[in-house]
Amino acid sequence: MARMEAMDRTLRFLAPAGVLILAAAARGQAVPDPSFEISGPAFQASLPTVWQAGSTNFGAPFCNGDCLGPGQPTGARTGEWWCWFGGTSALEQAAVWQVVAIPAGAPVLRLHLFAFSDRPTSTDRLRVLVDTTVVLAINNQQILPYLTGYEPIDIDLAGFAGTSRTLRIEAETLAGPGITNFFVDDVSIVSPPPACYANCDGSTTAPVLNVQDFGCFLTRYAAGEAYANCDQSTQPPVLNVQDFGCFLTQYAAGCP
Repeated sequence: MARMEAMDRTLRFLAPAGVLILAAAARGQAVPDPSFEISGPAFQASLPTVWQAGSTNFGAPFCNGDCLGPGQPTGARTGEWWCWFGGTSALEQAAVWQVVAIPAGAPVLRLHLFAFSDRPTSTDRLRVLVDTTVVLAINNQQILPYLTGYEPIDIDLAGFAGTSRTLRIEAETLAGPGITNFFVDDVSIVSPPPACYANCDGSTTAPVLNVQDFGCFLTRYAAGEAYANCDQSTQPPVLNVQDFGCFLTQYAAGCP
């Protein structure tokens, strides 16, 4: 059963909608293709994708404005593509997944959720798994914070820090009256800044802030490390000139 049956209910909820370049995703982004701008078009064209995907009714949950009908706006938070889980009164099971390198330290998985449902039951659910461990589970009666637009959800990944794992986002919406929609976009892994961010090299000999910290920052920026995302931005490319300005501000502020 096509998602077009949900279009009239969906349009009034849509958030305003660029395009991610794969090289930018790989540099400074622990989750390649965080906004599905590569995998969505690639899946449509039967080309290799970054995210693997499956769906009971739609082949994959990747969507752009075409899912809503010709001329309609996108339901993405950024870019043109997002993942639409549910959207039909038939049984729908869908998932996207990929292997990600989770950085050391205190990494946090951040995704953005926009959800709405007219079902009185709590049978429809969205889950996030790292390998086989469920790190987030939310049903259609727990979506109040996400009814009016995309909101971030942060998930602690400290238990998986420094390893490569399969990140999986999946949903199941059961058959029956009513429709549940889970929109997911902009998936990233961020790391909280250290107590004194500008002390990049972690030195303890006074002065702890010195020219070595600038060299350290440049090295970590070039390596695409999550540390170099000083302003904690999530829109690609997450490493950009703003991070240099942020580092200078942090350096000027000194350490406590």
